[in-house]
Amino acid sequence: MIIFEEIDQEEESEPIKNSRMIMVYLLQKPYAMQPRGYSEKLHNRIVGCFNENDAKLLWESVGDAISKFMN
Repeated sequence: MIIFEEIDQEEESEPIKNSRMIMVYLLQKPYAMQPRGYSEKLHNRIVGCFNENDAKLLWESVGDAISKFMN
């Protein structure tokens, strides 16, 4: 099962105790991803899908988007 499907399934099937979100911190090293509100198993799977290169690519895309507003 693709992780997106697992996230959707958990969001639909389990009652929400707190808001669910996936926060990605790009302004500090080490870059971090923090899934909140998901089961421990799904939390670990989400974190396991993220690596340093992903953070670099995300930061570059954010930097590109921000620079358009600054010029």
